[in-house]
Amino acid sequence: MELERKEFNGGMTIDPWQGYFIVISFRCDMIERVGNNGWMVTGDCLWASSQIEVVAKRHWVHSKMNTNICFLSTARVLCSKNYSALATTPITATMKKTFHLLVLCALLASCNGQTKKAPQVVDGTAISADTLMPAVLEGNDNIKYGYPGGRGVVLAKQFYVILFDTTTLVPEWVTYHLTKESLQGDAHRKNNFRPDADLPEGKRSELVDYKDSEFDRGHMTPAADFKRSEEAMSETFFLSNMAPQRPNLNRIAWSHLENEVRDLVNRHGSIWIFTGPLYLDSLDHRGQPIAHIGPDNVAVPTHFFKVILCEHSDGQREMFAFIMKNQVGKLPGTSKDYIVFVRKVEELSGLNFFHRLPHSEETRLETTAAMNWPIQ
Repeated sequence: MELERKEFNGGMTIDPWQGYFIVISFRCDMIERVGNNGWMVTGDCLWASSQIEVVAKRHWVHSKMNTNICFLSTARVLCSKNYSALATTPITATMKKTFHLLVLCALLASCNGQTKKAPQVVDGTAISADTLMPAVLEGNDNIKYGYPGGRGVVLAKQFYVILFDTTTLVPEWVTYHLTKESLQGDAHRKNNFRPDADLPEGKRSELVDYKDSEFDRGHMTPAADFKRSEEAMSETFFLSNMAPQRPNLNRIAWSHLENEVRDLVNRHGSIWIFTGPLYLDSLDHRGQPIAHIGPDNVAVPTHFFKVILCEHSDGQREMFAFIMKNQVGKLPGTSKDYIVFVRKVEELSGLNFFHRLPHSEETRLETTAAMNWPIQ
């Protein structure tokens, strides 16, 4: 079968195209019915014919003929010149749509059955669906099990990684690897909060933003996890590592959770941690920031999440996830009362954690809420 490569530019209106396109299984986050004609997949911006069926939620999309037929905003797709030789559904003039997200897919049958994920965008740059990982993070042990996506500026610090959102002026997430050995040390906290010189003015938070705000400068990467050296401790005091937290969260419930995470490391070995903000509406659905502080309008999250992958000494893995509300009053109960599925955090954040694990293991761990917390 003769194939030719077709390329389309994202973010533009595609003229009507009569033909067939095939891509491999495509993972997407949210699907909405569009009239009686087909499905619009938002988040990964895929428009497909009505032959497409949806399997479960957080979805693998495939056709009833075991062939995916998708029209992508930015794509590198193999297109057969001999259309009649392909058992596919035609893309008609009704599939004229404007798309918003850059997508990069490639090669079908030669992929040895491996599925491709939608690309992510970092600071306006599309990351290949093949590698997903920004080049600056390749080989970085702090993000060993996969780049979770998101939009912002990647700050590869010496001891941890930040994806910083230059619109909200808080991290979209931070991540780091913690071991029993790396927890050791006696560096003292000096509270040397400061703007991050790796970010330009106007694209970062400043000390004045938190002044008289009634919010703490809440560490996303905790200082107490980095007593290994003065340098490591100091690095956690960049404002790029902070988000506005209510004192009753930062100093009580969140602090207790961080202590329990350190206890987990001391007892059971090696963990990878993602921490970040959420912006939820009154129905606890994903929304946009409403409250802001300071002259730079730093966004105030409604909630915070923490997602943990623990590797035990026997090689077994567990995942833990928590969501806590950024409220004025003291949170009731204990950390255990705020355990959720990792998939719940993914749904509310739009992120995809630890996807470099074997798919079956990732699915099992992310859909199991580990209730044995704190780990003894």
